[in-house]
Amino acid sequence: MRAHIIQNGIVTNTIEVESLDFMPGLIDADLGGSIGDRYENGEFIKRDLAPEPPPASCTRRQGLLALLSYGIKRSEIETQIETIEDEMEREAAWIEYLADTWELGNPRLQAMWAALGGTAEQLPDLFRLAVTL
Repeated sequence: MRAHIIQNGIVTNTIEVESLDFMPGLIDADLGGSIGDRYENGEFIKRDLAPEPPPASCTRRQGLLALLSYGIKRSEIETQIETIEDEMEREAAWIEYLADTWELGNPRLQAMWAALGGTAEQLPDLFRLAVTL
């Protein structure tokens, strides 16, 4: 049978056992619940599955690798920058692109992401991925 190990009111693991008497704190997994859920008064309370807040920044290297994993090549970004008609905006976009650190809240970065076909909802996930690379 499968049993949840409950520690400090949280399901910390699910294991195979012959009986619930195998060790203290076991609850029959057939009653529901999963790892990370709270167990209170005989009931399982689902854990909050909200994603972690995105990082505020990543390095340029991390950002480029994350973009590549989304299928966006460096050449596509650079071509997009060159299409900016206003010379001062184009220069500012180059400065932002070549910066050592990219900031999630940067309006130019957000505009470039949209110009590349990304959505506002995807950008935090891109940064979550980037900081792992």
